[in-house]
Amino acid sequence: MSGWSTPLVSRVSIFDDETGTFITVRNHEGRRSIWPAARPLPRGWRPAGFTGPKAACLEWIARSADVPADGPVSTDGPVSADGPVPGGGR
Repeated sequence: MSGWSTPLVSRVSIFDDETGTFITVRNHEGRRSIWPAARPLPRGWRPAGFTGPKAACLEWIARSADVPADGPVSTDGPVSADGPVPGGGR
């Protein structure tokens, strides 16, 4: 035995945080996803109109699946799990 061991590497995804705040995003193809609200958006993605816990964002995406991607997702501006975001209207 060499006296040392290989450290265990923990691979934690930024999407594993069930209690964090996420935003819904969409790309130019109209695909929707979630992204941690505290991180810069990846290139090619833009906010889709909802902010909240992970489960609420995924539910919002499922409910809005029939909304055309090139149309407005929310006519009242960005919303969160708690309601409209102050100052977020158009």
